[in-house]
Amino acid sequence: MRHAGRPPVAPLAPAAQVAYSRRVDVDDIAFDALATSQELREAGVENRQAEAIAAAAAGREGLATKADLDVLGARVDAGLASMRSDLNSGLAGLRADIAASAARIYRALWVQGAGVVAVMTGLVSIAAILGMFG
Repeated sequence: MRHAGRPPVAPLAPAAQVAYSRRVDVDDIAFDALATSQELREAGVENRQAEAIAAAAAGREGLATKADLDVLGARVDAGLASMRSDLNSGLAGLRADIAASAARIYRALWVQGAGVVAVMTGLVSIAAILGMFG
């Protein structure tokens, strides 16, 4: 990859090419340190820095592959689906509890209302017997 307006980069010495051209396979990833170093130099990074960056990247272990990310994504999706299911069942239980509480409150209000009506009827009857209305 050459960039317009930049001078060509000098090739590495043969010893450096051997040291930085090793391929590190991590699962399905093949990392070409030499090509990376050359791309960095072509992008304007100093030679020593480009080689150090490429060497450091080549020595990294545990790089995630696309397959690793796909598996992780599937596990995250499954976990989210499980949490969604748990949340929905919990909400259904909560709705049932609220409905049962509302029914109990409604019954209690009817009983209290009936009691108030009974008391008022009794008081009116007593008042009628005592001749207060009449």
